Amino acid sequence: LIFTVKTYSTIVSINNQKTTISFDPDDIEEQGINLDTLCKFINKQVNWIIKNETTIKSKIIEDLFSLANEWNTDDSIPLTKELFKTQLKLNYLDFFSLESCFIDYHVGEIFAGHGVNINLSSDKKLDEAQMG
Repeated sequence: LIFTVKTYSTIVSINNQKTTISFDPDDIEEQGINLDTLCKFINKQVNWIIKNETTIKSKIIEDLFSLANEWNTDDSIPLTKELFKTQLKLNYLDFFSLESCFIDYHVGEIFAGHGVNINLSSDKKLDEAQMG
């Protein structure tokens, strides 16, 4: 049994948080995208994420706050939107094409260790956030 992993990744600091950025070169090559074009796209998306992290977090809270309350098993600590926001830590960004960026956040124990994710399209639209 032979495993071949061809995902390129790097760890960068985004808003003082270590974040992994990754892409699969086979996915990119199959789409006819050259590395220079991909790197420029990644740079644009990362810059937008840095400038708009409050907007991203607000969208995640809007989409998942009710579900987060359903998962809250600690009645002694009521989950507030502000507490939820402070738990959102940017974890990684995946790039599969020039169409979107997959953004993953760690949220502590709010979802029993599961993260939350949201897609950012190339035209800077955020999809509905999901527990992942």
